[in-house]
Amino acid sequence: MAQDVASFARILREEGIEAAKTEADKITAEARARAESLVREAVAVQRKKQEEGNRELVQMRQRVEAELHLVARDVILQVKKRIEHLAMSLLQPSVKAALSSPEVVKTCLVEVIKGQQTGQNWELSLGPTVGKQLSEQIVQQLFPRGEATVQMAEALREEGFALRQIKEQMVIEVTPESVSDVFRRILSPELERYLQAK
Repeated sequence: MAQDVASFARILREEGIEAAKTEADKITAEARARAESLVREAVAVQRKKQEEGNRELVQMRQRVEAELHLVARDVILQVKKRIEHLAMSLLQPSVKAALSSPEVVKTCLVEVIKGQQTGQNWELSLGPTVGKQLSEQIVQQLFPRGEATVQMAEALREEGFALRQIKEQMVIEVTPESVSDVFRRILSPELERYLQAK
């Protein structure tokens, strides 16, 4: 019977050890599975956070690029306006000097009238310098063939001239400001294309 007890104890111990091993293996397998699951979840959370971060980074980059584009556009517009202003300030004295010459004004008047219909009635206003030097008789000498009738009107405050077509209320003005404005309108799109290309 002692052997039976010893055998029984040994069997119990072996079965206990075997059961403990099985239980330990089961607990270890469950722990491993849980650890792997936690690692997968952590990796998934990390990947999701990284993707969100990447999306936010892309959105931030797009916002910054859009803002930089607007800033660049505004800077180009300011540069364009400054160049136009500088060009006008450089051009106007030359135009004023040219329009202070009776010969230049005569030539311009003849060219302007040539481009109009014959038989029109015009009212002429001259700038202060030319107005003093040109009289109605000289203006009439410009149009000896009766291409148009011209009467003198009140003098302009600036150099140059203004022709008003009496019947149709049309005005042709040649002054430093009007010439500079025409030049600005010609210059502006070219300047914009040039600045956009750079």
